[in-house]
Amino acid sequence: MGESAAAKWLMQEAVDHLTEDNVGVYELLWLLRGSEFVLNEAAAKQLARQTAASLISTGAASLVQLRWPTNEIVSTDVPDDRLYDDTVFEPGQAGLYLALTSTEPA
Repeated sequence: MGESAAAKWLMQEAVDHLTEDNVGVYELLWLLRGSEFVLNEAAAKQLARQTAASLISTGAASLVQLRWPTNEIVSTDVPDDRLYDDTVFEPGQAGLYLALTSTEPA
C-alpha cells in the first residue's frame, strides 16, 4: 500500500475523531503505528504533521493546547508552526500537549 493510501486513511480517521472530540497530534502518529501501513518513524511523523496541517489550512480544525489527563483546553492561541517542533508528539511541561479541535459547529 502506498503512502497516498495511508494519507487518505489517516485523513478520514482524523476527520472521524474530530466529529467526536479533540484529537491530539500524537494520536495521529499512534493511529499510523497501529495501522496496516508500513511506514518508518520519520515518514509516519511527516504524514501525521501533514494531515494536521491540511486540516488547519482548510479550516476544518484549529490547533489548541490541552492538559493531560483532563483534556481541558489551556490555550487556543497556538501558532500553526508548532506542528513542526520536535516535541509535538510528546507531552510537555505539566502534561500539556497539542491537539486539533474541530471548527465545525457541534
